[in-house]
Amino acid sequence: MPWMSPHPCRYPGCGTLIRGRHGHCEDHRKVARRRENEGRPSATQRGYGKDWQRRRAAWLMEHPDCVVCGDPANEVDHIVPLSAGGADDETNYQSLCKTHHSVKTGRHDRHFKGGKTHGQAGRQGQGRRNGL
Repeated sequence: MPWMSPHPCRYPGCGTLIRGRHGHCEDHRKVARRRENEGRPSATQRGYGKDWQRRRAAWLMEHPDCVVCGDPANEVDHIVPLSAGGADDETNYQSLCKTHHSVKTGRHDRHFKGGKTHGQAGRQGQGRRNGL
């Protein structure tokens, strides 16, 4: 597969050519991420405080494998995101490895950002609850 063509950093006024899927050069990636997260509630305010950490640890002890690939799971995913009205209980949890959690979040959960819903990442098939 050929390399992507170089393209300019998206940061205003920066003309540094970059390759790959990143929209910003190394110098501006952190700045762009900080701007993206401005005004975002803290993890605790979003429902991921100490109680969540305890439930997460207990869930991973009982369900240690990724439901997609079977590798060791290190993420507990809300099948329907909390921001989309998903339940914060075990009926809405699934264990995922970091890779599959990122894939699922990128494909499905981004649609729920800002309260917009464009469909749900429903449960599809035994052991593949997130439809990947």
